[in-house]
Amino acid sequence: AISEGSVAAAAGASKRRSLVRGSIIAASYGRPPLRSPRFMTAIFELLGTSACTLCTEAEALVRPIVEAFGWSLVILDVAEDEDLYERFGMRIPVLRRSDVAEALCWPFCARDVEALAMVPHG
Repeated sequence: AISEGSVAAAAGASKRRSLVRGSIIAASYGRPPLRSPRFMTAIFELLGTSACTLCTEAEALVRPIVEAFGWSLVILDVAEDEDLYERFGMRIPVLRRSDVAEALCWPFCARDVEALAMVPHG
C-alpha cells in the first residue's frame, strides 16, 4: 500500500529532480552557461490577472525554475494595462522574456519554460 508519506516524499524528490535537471540544462543543450553575461539580464514576465486560477498554477510552475537560475520573475496584471489586455487578455497566463520576442501561452510545462530560457537574447 502507498502511504501519504511516501507520496509526499516522491513529490519532493520529483521537484528536486526537476530543479537539478534545470540546473544542468545549459550543458545538455550545448549552450553557454546561464550565468554568462548573455543570460544575466533575463527577466521573465508572467501575464495574468489576480482572479485567474490558471495564472496561479502557472506561477507555481515557473517561479522555481526562474529562481533556480537566479533570474527575475515579474507578475503583470493585464487588467491594469489596456495594451496588455488587448494583446493577451484572452490567452492568459502568458510567459514571456523581456529580451526576446517569443512567449508561451497556457498550457505550458517545465520543458517549455526551459526552452524559452535557452532562446538567445535578441
